[in-house]
Amino acid sequence: MECSCPENKVNARVARLNALVVFVLGLIYILTPYGWVCYILLVDFFIKAVFHPRYSPISRLNAWLLDLFEEEPRWIFAPPKLFAAKVGLAFAIIISVLYAGGHPRSSDTFAAILTLFAFLEFAFEFCMGCWVYELYYKIAGSGKTEEK
Repeated sequence: MECSCPENKVNARVARLNALVVFVLGLIYILTPYGWVCYILLVDFFIKAVFHPRYSPISRLNAWLLDLFEEEPRWIFAPPKLFAAKVGLAFAIIISVLYAGGHPRSSDTFAAILTLFAFLEFAFEFCMGCWVYELYYKIAGSGKTEEK
């Protein structure tokens, strides 16, 4: 299913369901012996951050589910979500490297933070990556000097 949205839009409902999946996978990683789950997060965040969320298997599944239940898309500005996907990729890389390097307990700290961020997105529709993105542009925008 190809996304018919403009390049600078993403479906907020799909993003929210994606956060639920990340939350569940994060809990599985932290609470079970299935550490390999971090690699699922790594691959999915890589696809979202490098290509586009519409190509992510998790996003495609969630978009299909929303279509199945005839939920109308709610399009939002994409750049903050794309930035958040890059932050998620950074966390997934750290988690995976620590896990592969034999430090699964150290990676739990990063997994817990990622899981918390996913919970905030799913439960309250608060995207920490989007918040940082907007804060950066407010600060960067206010620091412009006037030309003389």
